[in-house]
Amino acid sequence: MLDNPIDISEAFNKYFISNVGRVDNASDSSQFTKFLPKSNPNSFFMPDTFGGEILNIVNNMNNIKSQANDGISNFLVKKTIHNILTPLTHCFNLSLQVGIFPSNLKISKVVPLYNSGSFELLNNYRPISLISSISKILEKLVHTKLSNFFKTLSFQKINIRFQKR
Repeated sequence: MLDNPIDISEAFNKYFISNVGRVDNASDSSQFTKFLPKSNPNSFFMPDTFGGEILNIVNNMNNIKSQANDGISNFLVKKTIHNILTPLTHCFNLSLQVGIFPSNLKISKVVPLYNSGSFELLNNYRPISLISSISKILEKLVHTKLSNFFKTLSFQKINIRFQKR
């Protein structure tokens, strides 16, 4: 039985690391190039975003109050979006132009979520990651742009096939 909050969080951390989130041979991220193919000379261009795209993403977010490590909830972003839209758009465009996802946006808050059974057993909990709301917006923005690119690419291939026949 653990009753000290620090001991409890350390126990969850050790359990989740050793039993839930284990990935073999992934500890050395500097060797990622071994797993990737050679770069494509016809690379994808990420066009700048504009406030309307971000506003659309924010308006479609769930109106939840849970917070990641940055203390910013979806609820807060939705309430303040008109005040932060211009600087957020600028920051996102800089991120897309240089191809860097800011390190602070990669941090998530992992909390244990009770499943069933005894509250005292660690294996009756599962980890959930609370991701920064700002990170979610940037991820959704990139997802939308990539999806549109692939849809356009597929459409172009279909048109080429029709023209050849």
